Amino acid sequence: MDFDMDFDFPQDRWLFYQNIQNANGILEEHQRRRRIRRVVSDRMNPFVAMEDQEFIARFCLRKDAMHDLIQEIQDELLVTQDRKGVPIPPHLQVLIAVASMGNGSYQIVQGDCFSVSQTSVSRCVARVSRAIARRRETYVKFPEANATRQTVDDFYAIAGMPGYTIP
Repeated sequence: MDFDMDFDFPQDRWLFYQNIQNANGILEEHQRRRRIRRVVSDRMNPFVAMEDQEFIARFCLRKDAMHDLIQEIQDELLVTQDRKGVPIPPHLQVLIAVASMGNGSYQIVQGDCFSVSQTSVSRCVARVSRAIARRRETYVKFPEANATRQTVDDFYAIAGMPGYTIP
């Protein structure tokens, strides 16, 4: 198909160039919009937004205990990005992981609650779990051999855990 570039009237020439300019403007606008990154709105700060009881219900820890945990392991957690390129700071990684561990919901549901993907939740759980496990010598204490019977009796008195026998 051949296009005739001869114009009979100056107005036709003006309309032709106007259409080209409009098309270029639309193309530039489209390219500019593609370059703009999607930014997720500010995530909620549960330390401020939630009352103490709600915080405990969601994370199974008190606010002060969660804050201490975050302070202790945050240096081991890199600021990562979710699949949308939005950074996930260390304190949010800890909150995501502890909430996922504490309430046992599906990772995709946790991701929806924190505006991150299921994959990001999985990575947060893995990183935070490893950081906590590295401190097992400090926080996990087993009873001495002679105190085992008393420990078993104490567990039964506190939680009614029957059926445990000492070998």
